[in-house]
Amino acid sequence: MRGKDRVVSLKEGGLKFSQAQLKSLGLTEGDKVSVSDLDDGVYLIQRLSEGMDAVSGGEKRAALKGDIESFSLIDTIAMLHTNRKTGILHVSIKDVDATKSVYFKNGEVVFASSSLLEDRLGESLRRSGKITADQIEGIQKELTPKKKIGKLLVEKNFISPKELWMGVRRQVEEIVYSLFRYRKGKFVFLEGEVEQEKIVTISLMTNELIMEGVRRVNEWERFVEKIPSGDTIFTKRTPSPDLGLNPDEQAILDLVDGDRTVSQICSASGKTEFDTYRALFYLVQAGFITLREGEAVEVIGRSWSIDRCRGVLENTNPILMDIYSIIKVKAPDVDVSKILNSFFTDLTGDFANVFKNVSLDEKGGLAIADIMANVEKLNDQERGPFFLKAINELLYFELFELKQYLKKGEAEELMEIINKMKAAT
Repeated sequence: MRGKDRVVSLKEGGLKFSQAQLKSLGLTEGDKVSVSDLDDGVYLIQRLSEGMDAVSGGEKRAALKGDIESFSLIDTIAMLHTNRKTGILHVSIKDVDATKSVYFKNGEVVFASSSLLEDRLGESLRRSGKITADQIEGIQKELTPKKKIGKLLVEKNFISPKELWMGVRRQVEEIVYSLFRYRKGKFVFLEGEVEQEKIVTISLMTNELIMEGVRRVNEWERFVEKIPSGDTIFTKRTPSPDLGLNPDEQAILDLVDGDRTVSQICSASGKTEFDTYRALFYLVQAGFITLREGEAVEVIGRSWSIDRCRGVLENTNPILMDIYSIIKVKAPDVDVSKILNSFFTDLTGDFANVFKNVSLDEKGGLAIADIMANVEKLNDQERGPFFLKAINELLYFELFELKQYLKKGEAEELMEIINKMKAAT
């Protein structure tokens, strides 16, 4: 790596950048930078401190790099968390031609950034209803490197300091979650201290980010069965089904007009992309909306065979028993069976259909024959989504309970279970 490094001065024309590119990179024409070829058309550009003629040992180095298709970002973030790494994970995403970065301090995610407009703080606050598009446009001319959009919004009393804090937290979480669904791109982790003055450090539970990311990946795979891309257009069915909608679902339904694309609905909804897709998915499943005439969608894995469901269940049972046994060891005075079996109390809807007359046995496992008897009653199109949703919900309930009994630094046990979950489903 060191043999590929070179030092150039932007002022002397060592590299050619437009003013917009310099601004996006946080550079000026007078800066001296080091350029490292990371292979595959990816370059690491680092500003050198005044008086430096070469990259010092204190500069960030590429400690890890790879291809998303070969090594998932969930695994990468989990590894950086488990090994308590400090640095920045940069991800170049081919799917959307964008770059996103996740900042780590001792293995915990403390910040994230993105080159996509929809990921910017202003857009995130607008979608959540905290500010308007006119307010964002009105302060654009006042933005400077030292006066960021968040500070201006607070100064003008558009939002409170707490709303800014929560907005940044929400923005970072959504950027991290969005990374987990991409399938093509490259990443590089630059190990080294993060310049604190350039970021807003927040406190996030990285374990929870990873767990939620795994759940969302599973749900995204269901969503794309019905919503293949952001360019998809839906129309309302008439007459509408005689079913009630919650306020969020009704708000999304009101935006479906036969002209708006899914991406445009996401932008106008005031919700996150994930929440909008989830509402649209339900509206399709429930028969409120359908693809506009002429639109086509490739159906992927809509129907699940009985054998496939049984296979997932056989892979899931050892995980459930692992969780049961770990809690018994960590909390010997706790009635583990009573706590975990409380999940099956007062179930409704899809979960009730899958888990009817089911409970955990004395080892924490499920009676496969009882669940399969319930699954066989589901039709082909219901079986996959209902079964997988029910099993995932049980797993995440048990993981939540497990976390209550883990001490700080015992994340390895949790990550091992999460990795088993991914393989099982």
